[in-house]
Amino acid sequence: MVIRLSRSQVKRLLEKGEIELKVELPQSIFAVLTLIGFLWMHKLQGVKFMEVLFMQIKTQRLLIRNVRTEDAIPFAIMAADGSLNDCGFDRDCGSWITKWIAEAKDFALRDDPNRDYLAYTITLKDEAIVVGSVGCSYYEDLQEIGITYFVGAQYRNNGYAVEAVRAYTKYFLNHYHVKKMIATVRNENIPSRKVIEKAGFILTGKRMYKDLDDDKEKLYCFYEIKNNLG
Repeated sequence: MVIRLSRSQVKRLLEKGEIELKVELPQSIFAVLTLIGFLWMHKLQGVKFMEVLFMQIKTQRLLIRNVRTEDAIPFAIMAADGSLNDCGFDRDCGSWITKWIAEAKDFALRDDPNRDYLAYTITLKDEAIVVGSVGCSYYEDLQEIGITYFVGAQYRNNGYAVEAVRAYTKYFLNHYHVKKMIATVRNENIPSRKVIEKAGFILTGKRMYKDLDDDKEKLYCFYEIKNNLG
């Protein structure tokens, strides 16, 4: 049986305590409200809410978006051949990639490149195929923010890396209003050096340097790209 009540009848019953009004929010709405509260508590002034929640960069062929839990599978497949070892993704990354993605998602919400690494997923715009990742990392020893990226071996030699790095660098310099971004590339890594140079980075010098994944100092090329927008 369905009982229909007018607004005034419902109001009177509520005032008398004869009925209880219970509102259940869909899980998706609850999640958004929780996120709004998180951002408010952390006082992220100046951060565009929708850019943080739904960061997207579109190029002619690519879509750069927030990393998702399901990206763990294509990332692990790309790393299985050992071609991403220099990027910190070893052959066995499938055992820890889910935790890394969860952390990356939290860092994306915090949106602080001077504190955390920021990682985003590169997909083919028309086919939604994951081809790699691009983002940035804070070098505590250098006190600089540097570009990070990788493209799976099967998707290389198509210009995707240059397209993604160029697009993300432009977004980064405009969004965070920083003066510059750096890039560090091993001297012998000619393909990556070409990517960085085609993306607009300028070589500032070469010197011995020990990166996080290095067991000893190696010769690195140091690049930078400046924000010309002031």
